[in-house]
Amino acid sequence: MENGNKKSKENSKEKSKEKKGYAGFTTYYQNIFGVKRWEQLLLALESKERRALLANPYVDADALVDAAKAAEARGEDFPPPSRLQVGKSVLLNYYIMDYASILAAQALRVAVGDRVLDLCAAPGGKSLVLAYALLRAQTQAQAGELLTLNEFSKERRERLKRTLRDYLPTQELEQRVQFSARDASNWCLYEEDVYDKILLDAPCSSERHLLKRPEEMQKWSKRRSERLSQQQYAMLISALRALKDGGRLVYSTCALSPLENDGVISRVLARFKQQRERKREWAEKSEIVVVKDLEFSLGEEREYGRMILPDSSEGWGPMYIAVLKKTEMGM
Repeated sequence: MENGNKKSKENSKEKSKEKKGYAGFTTYYQNIFGVKRWEQLLLALESKERRALLANPYVDADALVDAAKAAEARGEDFPPPSRLQVGKSVLLNYYIMDYASILAAQALRVAVGDRVLDLCAAPGGKSLVLAYALLRAQTQAQAGELLTLNEFSKERRERLKRTLRDYLPTQELEQRVQFSARDASNWCLYEEDVYDKILLDAPCSSERHLLKRPEEMQKWSKRRSERLSQQQYAMLISALRALKDGGRLVYSTCALSPLENDGVISRVLARFKQQRERKREWAEKSEIVVVKDLEFSLGEEREYGRMILPDSSEGWGPMYIAVLKKTEMGM
């Protein structure tokens, strides 16, 4: 008991010694990337974020997209999206987002007939990528809910709904899209082995945005990333249990910390192996495989995924993307 108390006190002392705020933040990421690389990356993170256009396929947006591309070539901001009449709906012609986010959603490879879950869907950019790939390919004979968009936060969920209303025809939205408000880490309590494709764009440290918020930066500590990685781990376990055998899952974050990226994947793979050895039914019947054959080469390879960083990826990112496949044991 005495040794346990001593160890606890030592751990407390170590935590109290940890640098916090901007100084701790800088030291932490210098240790990860190296001093020289961190200087380059920090400069890119603090620079103006690069943006891409996601054209709305339900409207004729070609002329305005061309104008937006011309504005980018001149180094100007994109003009605001315009509203156009589409049947009974009035829709915006394009959505502005990071190209790395588009790649994350496209990595899911949604196809005709897929039942798809976006587990942490707000603000909705990746949801639109999924919706456009999925819904436009369907026929009326395949009508019915195909895309489930989940967001636990009420405020963020309302923002998500506004985004989808602005970019999808009312009929498509009402017939093909379902909104949910569940805790992503508990999803498997409600549904198991249901979805063909799942996107888990997990809440994360989002360091690029943190750099723009001095009051939040003052509170930074490594424990923030550790806490988030625990939450991400629980969400990913739950998501994999909701995935069908043969299903595909994309795990993504905009975090720089390896704890929230490869670290989460590593822990989840180890957990499945452990639970299989303990004869847990949900782990015993399925195997989780890391998929490396992604359609894009942007970014840097990591053990389980790819890391898109703005200093080495033409200004895009940060975005970590890992793809997992759930297969029936023995297949």
